[in-house]
Amino acid sequence: MKNIKNESIRIFELVCKFIIFIVIALSFVYILYNLQYKILHTKGDILFIFLYLFIFGLFSNIYKCFEIGIFRIRQLLVSYSISIIITNFIAYLILSLIYKKFIYLPPMIILILVQMIFGVIFYWSANNFYFYLHPPKNTLVICRNTKEDLNFINKFIHYKKRRYKICQICYEPESFDKLIVNFKNYPVIILGNVSYELRNRVINYCFENNKYLFLIPSTEDIILRYSNITHINDTPVFVFKNEGLSIEQKIIKRTIDIAISFICIIVSSPLLLITSLAIKLYDNGPILYKQERYTKNSNKFNILKFRSMEINAERNGPQITTYNDNRVTPIGRIIRLTHIDELPQFFNILHGEMSLVGPRAERIENYIAYSKIMPEFSYRMKVKAGLTGYAQIYGQYNTSYSDKLKMDLNYIENFSLLLDLQLLFATIKVIFNREKTEGFLNANFINNEINNYEEGYINE
Repeated sequence: MKNIKNESIRIFELVCKFIIFIVIALSFVYILYNLQYKILHTKGDILFIFLYLFIFGLFSNIYKCFEIGIFRIRQLLVSYSISIIITNFIAYLILSLIYKKFIYLPPMIILILVQMIFGVIFYWSANNFYFYLHPPKNTLVICRNTKEDLNFINKFIHYKKRRYKICQICYEPESFDKLIVNFKNYPVIILGNVSYELRNRVINYCFENNKYLFLIPSTEDIILRYSNITHINDTPVFVFKNEGLSIEQKIIKRTIDIAISFICIIVSSPLLLITSLAIKLYDNGPILYKQERYTKNSNKFNILKFRSMEINAERNGPQITTYNDNRVTPIGRIIRLTHIDELPQFFNILHGEMSLVGPRAERIENYIAYSKIMPEFSYRMKVKAGLTGYAQIYGQYNTSYSDKLKMDLNYIENFSLLLDLQLLFATIKVIFNREKTEGFLNANFINNEINNYEEGYINE
């Protein structure tokens, strides 16, 4: 029965992809031949259409446009819209090269609008049809009665409520023999930060009985995932080389950092000038905000940002940014919302203190506080701090630091130039997500996070 359901989901996904690609292709062909761009009349027609679909497929994969039933409709529409705009922009440039001049733009704008209207109708219909075919699965939660685990359950309910229905929560130290009585009634199990012994027994049971398992990974799990396996005689052995980036990767990554940061500084220079004037004219204060941060090997540097807060915002000592922080100026709210305040960091990248992609540059005070209770927090310093990164894209500004650490480790252990490229493109989507720029709910967030982590650590 479970295999039939899985197959039906795969078939549904394939049908959705087929419909999207067909509509995208047909709308492009119509514009190409019936409005303005009557230029292709050979076998090049088919090649150009396939190139168009290839570009769309590439970006729709980067922005995860086909995760129907997994992501919210709003997220899917943003991903789809970005993919459509980039695809048509590239197509426009190619057509302009063929014409040897910038071609008439309105037909391409019409094409984008038609494709977006189709996207709204399609994703709304497909999403509702998906949940009609696949009602929420009954789910069992096994965790400890700690704030960390309960926060995760709340997140799960909030983001996955249409896919999974949490029917029962069992708390450790209830024995495995008592827990197993409940397992048969639930096809899905969520496993929190339980003891090592219980964790292993639940994992083995789920593997043996084909149960769908959600597991909160530890830092060790992430490191283990990207280790290599070898054999000592007839014994399988995991190998952790911990070599970091190869010399070739370092050279290529640094070259890309220099090239892109230099281009971005040139292209954004008008915006840099306008923002500088707006900040200066508002209160006649400093344009740039400098703050000491950590980068690779715990080296300190001064990160550059456009000042988004009132003058001397930290006159009473270091403070974190809270939701609707009254220290943020009107201009500051705009540049923070649009991420314009981050643009001066391209100078940090050009200077070599940061990279385009890497862990978030951490404040000294935060780093010291978290390292006291999470020694592994220093693992983030194996690479340069980044303007964007795995945690910046898939986390939020107020994501817990233990979760950000796991995301950063996932990037460090899985590093590749292709992954850097994917994260750079995925960064475009972040601009449209307001949750990424929101501050913490209150000024005691860090202390609360430390207390939550210590509580879980002690209970282990």
